[in-house]
This record gives sequence, structure tokens and C-alpha cells, in this order.
Amino acid sequence: MYSGGPKPANYLEDAVHLLRKPAASNPVPGRGETVSLFQVYARALQYLAVHKFRVSAIVLANVVLAIITIAEPILFGRIIDAISSKGEVTPMLLMWAGLGVFNTVAFVLVARDTPNACHPACT
Repeated sequence: MYSGGPKPANYLEDAVHLLRKPAASNPVPGRGETVSLFQVYARALQYLAVHKFRVSAIVLANVVLAIITIAEPILFGRIIDAISSKGEVTPMLLMWAGLGVFNTVAFVLVARDTPNACHPACT
């Protein structure tokens, strides 16, 4: 039990107070009120608006990674076609290997930087 002197800071209450601080156009609902998914996304985008360039770069990198993830099996299918038709395999095999290495490195870099963009105080 605490006795005397100034009351110690309650960091949890401070954090809750900051989270409930209403934005200019999107007030935080009170306890027991429901929030739509759109309101949650709108609120998150308001917080991320401060870091527009960084967030845009991460979104663009994820779109590129999604395209590569789709292209990789297509390229592998062409390798199989080249093998079955006894065509030249080496150039496509090297392209497929390079794409796989690039994909792995890019996924690691995006995954490493994403939490820092979402929590800039941790950087």
C-alpha cells in the first residue's frame, strides 16, 4: 500500500488516456460502443499519416513482393517446359534462382523495417 508523498505515475492510465485522446475528425468511442472496421482503419491511417513516405515505401515494397510471389511459380513452370522440350534451361534457371534470392532478401528487409514504421518511437 502506498503511503504519503506524491502518487507514483500510473503509466497504464497515461497510455489509455493518450489512446482515447480524440483526433480532430474521428473521436474515440466510449466504453461499450462499437467501432466499424472502417473507423479502425481510418484511425490507423491518421496515426500513420505522419510517416507518409516510409509507409508508402513499405506498401509499394509489399506490392512488388506480391507480384514476385506470383511470378516465381510461373517462371518455374517455364523451366519445367524447357526441360521437357529439351530446350535451353540455364538462363531461365539463373533467372528463377536470382528472383528467389531477391525475394528472400526483400521479404527480410521489409519485415525488419515494418515494425519500426508502425512504432517509430522504437527506432
